[in-house]
Amino acid sequence: MHTSQSIRDRSIVRTFCAVVSSFCVTSVAVAGGFYVPGTGAPSLGSGSAFVAGGVDPTALWHNPANLADLERGFHLSFDFAGVLAIHNFQMDPYGYIETTLPDSLRIGGVDVPIDSLRVYDHNVARNQAGPMPIPTFVLAKAYGNWAVAAGIVSPYQGDYTYDFDGPTRYTFVSNGSYTAYPSVGIGYAWNKRIRVGASFQGVVWGIKARQAGLWPFSFGRAGSDIDIDIDSMGFDPNFNAGVTLLPFDGLRIGAAVQSGIKDTDDLAVSLDIPDVYNLMGFYAEGDHAVTELKLPWLVRGGVAYEASKDTWIEVDLHRELWSVMDKLVITPTNIVVHYPDIPLGGGEEEEEEGTEGATIPSVVAEQQMQDIWSFRAGVRRHLEGERLGWSLGVTMEEGATPTRTYNVGGNDADRIGFSGGIEYGLGTNWWFNLAASHYLHRQVVVEDSILRPVTTGLPEDEVRGAQVAN
Repeated sequence: MHTSQSIRDRSIVRTFCAVVSSFCVTSVAVAGGFYVPGTGAPSLGSGSAFVAGGVDPTALWHNPANLADLERGFHLSFDFAGVLAIHNFQMDPYGYIETTLPDSLRIGGVDVPIDSLRVYDHNVARNQAGPMPIPTFVLAKAYGNWAVAAGIVSPYQGDYTYDFDGPTRYTFVSNGSYTAYPSVGIGYAWNKRIRVGASFQGVVWGIKARQAGLWPFSFGRAGSDIDIDIDSMGFDPNFNAGVTLLPFDGLRIGAAVQSGIKDTDDLAVSLDIPDVYNLMGFYAEGDHAVTELKLPWLVRGGVAYEASKDTWIEVDLHRELWSVMDKLVITPTNIVVHYPDIPLGGGEEEEEEGTEGATIPSVVAEQQMQDIWSFRAGVRRHLEGERLGWSLGVTMEEGATPTRTYNVGGNDADRIGFSGGIEYGLGTNWWFNLAASHYLHRQVVVEDSILRPVTTGLPEDEVRGAQVAN
């Protein structure tokens, strides 16, 4: 008699770790990583150049020091954005599973063949999600040299949904993740030439995403992939601080820094194994894991110049330190995989009754993100006493994700954006702003991907899927 108990324990642990780590890399990175430049219609219309000259309640996000230049009294800003991510993916045509195992395995007394050639859908995969609704609300009050503000600011980001049976399924199926920043802030005019400000923020993040895990057995391909879902929410504190200098009338120089986040938070992960394999004895128990969530420090700077009366030109430079997201550490706390006896060795093997269980250990997954620069320039014109104003702008931004870890679950690539906006006075104290921006992304050709499909139920060192993000 030959026993394969230790082989099974190690293989199932490694395999399920791959399931959890692969899925969480996709979802967490997107939740934090790929904001669209913008936040607030006045900012968006002028190319998101708003650090030095953005005197508006949304300065709570861009540079709290500018709150001090609001006119005396109450100010209310409500912004509603819709981000439509037009994103296509054409997959490399090869889908082989590299395996040293025999053509079939005996599971529950049944010989189950291994499908060593996966037939992928070669059609272009297109993001099917509509515009992602993103609200922002800020209330401010200015009096004397002081101003205070409170609200919820939501950075712009897109929503993604692909066909579950399409070629993206082993890296990504859908992502409706989001972040929002409840904030309270203060601005103070130190003297005629210096403004300072700061805000305390709480980052509310939510992950709602889905991915498929590769199931290598060939009882027909339909419905044979494992459906992996994650639905989690967390809260972490950070701060935003800024300063604005007015060397002389008509010139503003501003800078702001927003702190990063590094904290351990909960993840709820669930697996839906195909029914036919549930009957054979495969099932997962538990759904709780923890991960170290990381978001980068953001450094913003800009210069605004009044070229003519009530016409401001601003140029900004931003630095985003995404390299903090180099790895993702995932630690399941109560997830146990139960599985039937799977003979992997040679010779006669004695079947065991029932199923075995393996608790999942911690996993480290590579992300390898990079620090990036973005350049923003815009012009804003609003004549005092007139109802109509306008703005124009341009944005250029680097992508933070290298091709080796790139996946279809984000819009992170080198891009250039063109924007414009109008504002119209609805009365003495009310203004309506409308802005739009369109970003042209560089085409990304991936030839060195390290992303592979999650191969569920077989040892990772003996079964490897082809790269799925090339």
